Amino acid sequence: MDQICIKKGSYEPLMQRLLAILGAGKHNDGTGWLLHKRKDGGAQWIYRYILHRPRREMGLGVLRDVS
Repeated sequence: MDQICIKKGSYEPLMQRLLAILGAGKHNDGTGWLLHKRKDGGAQWIYRYILHRPRREMGLGVLRDVS
């Protein structure tokens, strides 16, 4: 996979490049956040957590509205 470098002030272009590289599905960032990319190209952030045993997922919203 290509390396993606983060530069100050370049978050939006970075996210556009990342979305172009990632296929459809849920992609974990390693801290409980998932980027769910749909086949139609849309994406949303999901937070995965455990509270009283069952694993739960809470949607934060559409990527363009929250990023």
